[in-house]
Amino acid sequence: MFIRDIREVLSSLVCVVTGTAIIILSLGYELGTAFNMGPGYFPLLLGVVLLATGLFIAAGAVSWRGAAEKVPISFDHGSFWALTVVAATFVAFAVLLETCGLALTCVAVLSAAGMASRLLRPVEAFLVAVVLSSISVILFVYLLDIQIRAWPW
Repeated sequence: MFIRDIREVLSSLVCVVTGTAIIILSLGYELGTAFNMGPGYFPLLLGVVLLATGLFIAAGAVSWRGAAEKVPISFDHGSFWALTVVAATFVAFAVLLETCGLALTCVAVLSAAGMASRLLRPVEAFLVAVVLSSISVILFVYLLDIQIRAWPW
């Protein structure tokens, strides 16, 4: 077995480890049934999907017939900046959600994450953030009736 693309192998490893951890943690909650879901049902389902995705990516990243071309791994300053900003948005979401509500938190976090992209200009990142924030509030707060404040007031 030969590794064709080490980046795909590493990303599949992250998916497999994260999916496995989610599955193990979700088993600590009541699962319920498909018609009467418990608090652990959906995390278990997401963990299985993430684990399967990681295995699928890993299967495409290896070859049985011989080594393929080598893909150099390089990290430039922009890649490290994007990784740092996206990781910081996870922390910001957790910190801001209680005080700012879902709508403003999503706009702030998605705008910041959009700034990490080289493809989006700041105005485009903000517009995408507003649209996705609106969809999130409508879906989670109003349609699914999840107990999250939509607004800070």
